[in-house]
Amino acid sequence: MGLRTGCEPVTDLQGGRIGTTALGSPSNVLAKFVRAKACLKPFDLSPIGVGVSGPDRRKHALRLVVR
Repeated sequence: MGLRTGCEPVTDLQGGRIGTTALGSPSNVLAKFVRAKACLKPFDLSPIGVGVSGPDRRKHALRLVVR
């Protein structure tokens, strides 16, 4: 399984934020695992619990992460 064209390495996210369903959720655990595998420290990539209810909430989450 390889990366799609246009995907960047996880280390490019250093200093940024990543949206997860909720803090402590499976998506948050996966984000922590991927961060650890990329040898990033906990403060290098901050998770944000954004939930999953509706497209407006997802749009808001994307605005938080893209800043």
